[in-house]
Amino acid sequence: MDLDEYQRGALRTAAPRDMRNELLHLVLGLVGESGEIAEKFKKWVRDLDSEESLIDRARHRQGTR
Repeated sequence: MDLDEYQRGALRTAAPRDMRNELLHLVLGLVGESGEIAEKFKKWVRDLDSEESLIDRARHRQGTR
């Protein structure tokens, strides 16, 4: 998929520009995406000192991964 195809697909699901609550729709979309990033970060912090994470970091330092 190239950028032009992506833009065409995005326009199919975008709210009409003359929609009364367009700004609210855009802000809620941004908040939803931000929440997904926060969730990934939360799990990364939670698992930072897990046994699996420690093994992965040790492998990375040794260059075996």
